[in-house]
Amino acid sequence: MSKIVISGYYGFGNAGDEAMLSAIITAIRKEEGDAHITVISGHPAQTSAKHGVEAVGTFAGPAILKALMDCDLLISGGGSLLQDATSVKNVYYYLSIMSLAKLLGKRVVLYAQGIGPLTKPTTRWAVKSVLNRMDLITVRDLPSQGLLEEIGVKSELVQVTADAVLTMPIADASKGERRLQAAGLKPGCRRIGIAVRSWKDQVAYRKALAGALAALHQSHQVEVLFIPMSHPEDTEEGKKVAAYMGNAPYVHLLEESFTTSQFLELAGAVDIMIGVRLHALVFASLMGKPVVGISYDPKIDAFLHMIEQEAMGTMERLDQDKLYARLVDLLEGKGDYQHSFDRIESLRKISVDNGLQIIEDAAQAHGGQYSSGERIGAAGEEKVLLAEKAKAIRVSIVKSVTGAKSGHPGGSLSIADLMALLYFKEMNIDPKNPQMDGRDRLVLSKGHAAPALYSALAEKGYFPKDELNHLRKIDHMLQGHPDMKHTPGVDMSTGSLGQGISAACGMALAGKLDKSLARVYAILGDGELEEGQVWEAAMFAGHYKLNNLTAFVDFNGLQIDGDITKVLSPLPIPEKFVAFQWHVIEVNGHDFDQLHQAIEEAKTVTDKPTCIVMHTVKGKGVSAMEGQAGWHGKAPSAEECVEFVKELEA
Repeated sequence: MSKIVISGYYGFGNAGDEAMLSAIITAIRKEEGDAHITVISGHPAQTSAKHGVEAVGTFAGPAILKALMDCDLLISGGGSLLQDATSVKNVYYYLSIMSLAKLLGKRVVLYAQGIGPLTKPTTRWAVKSVLNRMDLITVRDLPSQGLLEEIGVKSELVQVTADAVLTMPIADASKGERRLQAAGLKPGCRRIGIAVRSWKDQVAYRKALAGALAALHQSHQVEVLFIPMSHPEDTEEGKKVAAYMGNAPYVHLLEESFTTSQFLELAGAVDIMIGVRLHALVFASLMGKPVVGISYDPKIDAFLHMIEQEAMGTMERLDQDKLYARLVDLLEGKGDYQHSFDRIESLRKISVDNGLQIIEDAAQAHGGQYSSGERIGAAGEEKVLLAEKAKAIRVSIVKSVTGAKSGHPGGSLSIADLMALLYFKEMNIDPKNPQMDGRDRLVLSKGHAAPALYSALAEKGYFPKDELNHLRKIDHMLQGHPDMKHTPGVDMSTGSLGQGISAACGMALAGKLDKSLARVYAILGDGELEEGQVWEAAMFAGHYKLNNLTAFVDFNGLQIDGDITKVLSPLPIPEKFVAFQWHVIEVNGHDFDQLHQAIEEAKTVTDKPTCIVMHTVKGKGVSAMEGQAGWHGKAPSAEECVEFVKELEA
């Protein structure tokens, strides 16, 4: 049984923070039902009763110390804990909890944090100093990642995920409907939900919001519903906005506190949610409702950006006419909002994966391990697994090409690390069901590197490893280039250079049209970039914003005729993909951490495909082959094979 302490802004009546706590606890319970959870809370009795956990007071020093001494893992959970815009003291408080846990020798992870703003040099230094000693940092948006990198937090510690609340199950909107009818709202009427907050007593914003809503009622007979995310202060702010509408009968104010599930139910019972509160936007998005955000903090803009929306204005500047026009478009179905719904589904998957990683971290800290397929939570153990898989793939490449007396070992060995990472960590696939609906797809555009693909597929269990002994043999399925008709796990037949990436583009476009969560991966050679069709495909992918497509370029600098710069230089590679409207990341293609981080970053890009340029070594792992163009398409002798395998297995 794992012992976990959760620290955050809990027990203070903020619906968003309580929802994040609920999401974290739900994720833990799903994976380990008997985990012992202690929450540091501003209202311990209330937190304990609401969430079914042990709780200690925010300033109960001895109780916090005891909880940390007894725990396996501290989770600093969600919200904008590390920001100095509203309170410098809070930053130092949360940092002190993390530091104390590390002093006690405990694992500490930050779970889906929103970082910043951090404006003061002292707080920026303090955050950097403490966070560089953490075991894992997950942040809920790219600006948070960028800020941490800016202040000097080690990039290998930081991963981008999504808001923890997105892991919550969909609620029953009919319950919200019944609650609203009991509160006096008419059935069958269209409703605009609003979650406001006070901010520097902005009178102009209140007037603009009230004016747009009054106009919308006049034109579309909507009812207006104020939902307090933080009671009672949000209720009071709602009354101030309602006063500008003359407290009309179509305006309703809910004046009670709600649980997380009740908030979700209410969000599902409105047609549109206007949110100044971040988690009102998250709740409504989770329930499949369009949202309109009004920004007072970068976290609002960051979330809206992740779902491919923009704030309608700020608390300081809100245009009444523009707000009204946007609401009309959404009510009448004129605005294209489907892509935002699609993005929410993708973010949900990312958030769930992050939750699993955190829970597995708890198991590793406790000395246990979850039976989660190929996943292992601890980064160290995971890399050991991946290194073993990459080694096995390399050994199989050498043996199968030797047995065939032909093939392409050099460019196969250079992508072995990537193949291990994709097949044993990243891709959503099932070797028992190769044609599984919703699976991720891999297109080996550099089809001559088929030995790497076949070795990975056999290692994963798509077919017996003995079949590798029959590479390029008549009456057997493993041809010199991938064949989707006869080889389980092969998603596209490839071989003629330049054509595979085009097929991958088609798969990605089809996925978007089908509203699939599946991702498409394609692997190109650097020499392959000399083919004109590659750039036609790149232009296509950029134009259609195929954000579900990730292409890897095996940049080893060599092709069959030698140095790529002397044959027909495709350089500069990153700049060319940028010009074709791709997001580009450069990595060491033999570094699992860099590759994984790049793949995760690609998942957060919403408006373009991603190209990961991998700096690799041709023939990686076999010293006699490394950096040698002559091994592009030459098989080892039997004697060489023995020596090469011995080196790989050493």
